[in-house]
Amino acid sequence: MKKNDCFLEPIELENVRAYAQVLLNKADAMRQFPTPVERILETADLFVNQEISLEHAPGLLEKFGSELRKKARLPVSNIKKLFGLLHVPSGEIILNHSLHKNKKTFVKLHEAGHSFIPHHKKFFEVMEDGEVELDPYIDDLLEREANNFASEVLFQLDEYAKIAADYEISIKTPMDLSKKFGSSVYASMRRYVQTHFSHIALAVYEIDPLVQNGFILRREPFHSESFLKQFGVLNLPVSCSSDEPLGRLLGFTKLDITRRMFIKDRRDESYECALHIFNNSYQIFVLLIPSKKSRIFIQEIL
Repeated sequence: MKKNDCFLEPIELENVRAYAQVLLNKADAMRQFPTPVERILETADLFVNQEISLEHAPGLLEKFGSELRKKARLPVSNIKKLFGLLHVPSGEIILNHSLHKNKKTFVKLHEAGHSFIPHHKKFFEVMEDGEVELDPYIDDLLEREANNFASEVLFQLDEYAKIAADYEISIKTPMDLSKKFGSSVYASMRRYVQTHFSHIALAVYEIDPLVQNGFILRREPFHSESFLKQFGVLNLPVSCSSDEPLGRLLGFTKLDITRRMFIKDRRDESYECALHIFNNSYQIFVLLIPSKKSRIFIQEIL
């Protein structure tokens, strides 16, 4: 299970949001739907190389090895799968063009964060000259900042949360809003949960390649701030099989909003929860929505 790839301390997030606000304003992109990503890139003096793809990374690295070493922020030999690269001096972005359109959108904005946030650009310009190798902690922080920058720009800061607040609390809402903002369903689900005022949590499962008919959490669950305060971290199985109650739903449900389960809050009080599940054949999203106190507590999913 992967760790949270977007966590920032409040002051770090505030700094990232400030730069996202500047770029959104310069591009006149606020309340423009879907978010005009190409205009944003142009405003940031960035462009995507349409001729080169990272889809065939091994051959590409062999052919352009020395040049790509200048463009990559990690030693090329340590990169297992490349989604995007930024050449800071030219503003050139190289993508893996085999990615889904909405995934490429996020990667473009991620690279824009590396270019537009001043201290990122400073680090990478120094690396262009081969004078320094980033400390792993610093590199991880810069990647998390770029992820947050991409999310803040794509979902136009607080605009997504304002619109979502007027919708029914349901897994269908982030599915609909992904189309409005031009994002992937995955990115929209994350944004929905992390910015919502209500008590909601999200777990994302994938098929476990090591276990037949098994499922495994993609990464740590996501929570709204209010959910964490009352219930703490969501406790769902890290893995399960199709023979278990949750596994049966993950394997055969396209969209199910009829299920119920029970959890306890920090005060050990039991709550009945709606369990919304959506399977898009790539990931299985499990949205948990506590609804009311209950005198009974059943651990199994009903």
